[in-house]
Amino acid sequence: MTNPALWAITGFTSSVDSGKEDIFKTNPVPPVYEEEASTGQQVIALTFDGGPEPEVTTRLLDVLDKNGAKATFFLEGRKVDARPELAKLILDRGYEVGNHSYNHPRLTELERAKIEKEILDTSAAIERATGTRPLFFRPPWGDWDLLVEEIANAAGLKMILWSFGTDDWRIPDPKIVADNLVHRAYHRAIAILHQHPHVPDALAIALPRLADKGYRFVAVSELIKHGDNAGATVAGS
Repeated sequence: MTNPALWAITGFTSSVDSGKEDIFKTNPVPPVYEEEASTGQQVIALTFDGGPEPEVTTRLLDVLDKNGAKATFFLEGRKVDARPELAKLILDRGYEVGNHSYNHPRLTELERAKIEKEILDTSAAIERATGTRPLFFRPPWGDWDLLVEEIANAAGLKMILWSFGTDDWRIPDPKIVADNLVHRAYHRAIAILHQHPHVPDALAIALPRLADKGYRFVAVSELIKHGDNAGATVAGS
């Protein structure tokens, strides 16, 4: 049986949270793989887009640490180059780092060479800062097509979208964002959040509530069993 979380992260539930509801209507649908980690309990992958941000990143890490949570941070190359010590801190504290492009453009509006530069420059920036190349890629705005996918694959990256959002990008109230996270969560889902100033406070509210419901918080790499088809959302892996 197909895992609904892996179906959802191909983009069909993420478009509302991106702020552009029709963005996926013409995009091809990649195959969905069912190779996942068998955890025997409810798990959810927490992911954060953007940053690193000087006023936010360390606060996020502190809240995650306090709640015994793991997560994946999809970072922008330009911000990694600006604050490499924060990118390294994320990895040093036991979290996972992914590629979120260099300048956060809509990649489907760019020609091949510019897409390649956005992705490759970001992986290089992350490697310079942390000593580790990322394994995962999330396109800005969730905006992708077969060319973006092909270039990401060629760069050794698996494309990861998300199962549901929290509307944290448009709602600055941490209590509302926390409620959205708690009420929309489900087993083996991938949640997308952003490095905005109110998000650490939202997490501080939501994570204990989710833990009380039996959830464990994991990075993307733990949610997905790595194998020939690792990545779960990528065609031609």
